[in-house]
Amino acid sequence: MTPFIQLAILAFVGIHAANGYVDAPCWIPTTPSPTDPPNNGCDTNLTCISGLCQCPSRWQVYVEGECKGLAGSECDPDNGCVDGAKCDLTTNTCECESDRIESTSSGQCLKSVGSLCKDQPECQGPTLEFVCRKDNTCGCRYGEVFRKFATFPAQGQPPAVPLGICEVPLGKRCKQEQPAVCGGPEKLRTCGGNSRCECIARAEFNATTNECECVTGTEFNAASNVCACKSPAFLPAWSDKCECPASMTMNPTTKTCECPAPATWNPMMMSCECRPPGSWNPSMSRCDCPFATNPVTNECENPSMPAPPFPY
Repeated sequence: MTPFIQLAILAFVGIHAANGYVDAPCWIPTTPSPTDPPNNGCDTNLTCISGLCQCPSRWQVYVEGECKGLAGSECDPDNGCVDGAKCDLTTNTCECESDRIESTSSGQCLKSVGSLCKDQPECQGPTLEFVCRKDNTCGCRYGEVFRKFATFPAQGQPPAVPLGICEVPLGKRCKQEQPAVCGGPEKLRTCGGNSRCECIARAEFNATTNECECVTGTEFNAASNVCACKSPAFLPAWSDKCECPASMTMNPTTKTCECPAPATWNPMMMSCECRPPGSWNPSMSRCDCPFATNPVTNECENPSMPAPPFPY
């Protein structure tokens, strides 16, 4: 690259950097000359790092022509902090103010629900954006409900800052890439294929509790975030309804699988079994008796000797 081209690039970079242009390309000449642009073509508060105009520290962000420290970064009275933070002269670190939340991902001090605001960009939640409402406080959009996860005191001092999300009611529109806004798996809710909040599969809405509940015969499996069939029932690949093993029947009331009386389910053998001297007939799904059957208990009877105690 000729010196003339280098000077042309640096002149272009210098013009833009002087206007607060961060991330602009810069050049540190091998041999300095009087014609080099000031500060290698970067704004006064920026430094040329790896060919780009950057803040001196990676824990700083460029805001309105100044490099400001993120929450938790080192600071001094002459080195400002991001909006919502101030330099604690005891620890020499940027600390979020009492009505702000420190974002562990961005290092910004975010406003939460109830914080005073003037415009929309001020209202940033820990998970989603809030809006600046007509009463000049940050909150959820119309129709949404703020669901608080927990309450943590900011900087160890009151007032406490509520953490949570703006929850979209069932039936209202949602974004499928953000299913948590509907309440998430812990509330048995998700954003459905029609982009509206609904109960997850095998869950139904209970108008009394105003919550989604796993249908009878299923239970919530936290590991897979689904309403799973109660064992020994299973979910076949061709259906979304729980079915019983071939030897069992579904109780219409409890929606659980039962062996026909007097047989009982043996989870170790994964089959129904009968009390001796009866024997299980898998083809007929019943207990066959070598002698008579008690018409009341449905148990097998042995007229010559009492039935041995049931070993299970």
